[in-house]
Amino acid sequence: MSVVCFAAEDPARLNIFNVGDAMTNRGWSLASLQFPAAIHICVTMVHTREGVDAKFVSDLRDVRPRPSPATPLPAPLATRECTAR
Repeated sequence: MSVVCFAAEDPARLNIFNVGDAMTNRGWSLASLQFPAAIHICVTMVHTREGVDAKFVSDLRDVRPRPSPATPLPAPLATRECTAR
């Protein structure tokens, strides 16, 4: 199992939580994170089946333009990276 985390490059223009909700509506199981605002997916054997990766990327591209603008995060949070500690 691996965990892949991603966030909006510009949280003032893209609400990552809306992206997560839209992906959930498409059947993906993503978890929301905060401080910094991000979402993650636990990649398991199910995700290694043929075509699953392409479907995930396709769905992510489809939902990305639709989210509404987010409330800007305070500067320290907007600049932090999503990293394991």
